[in-house]
Amino acid sequence: MLPDRETKSGKTWLASHPEIEGVSRDRGRAYASGAAQGASQAIQCADRWHV
Repeated sequence: MLPDRETKSGKTWLASHPEIEGVSRDRGRAYASGAAQGASQAIQCADRWHV
């Protein structure tokens, strides 16, 4: 679990796990931005139902 909903927290955690291929997240902008910056190689989907 991340300590907060900030872009930096998500970005930092994802960047330390380069093996991640997909990110299922809520529609929050902070998560979208963190995923794009921290795991640019990963495919993003807005919720688990679209995985």
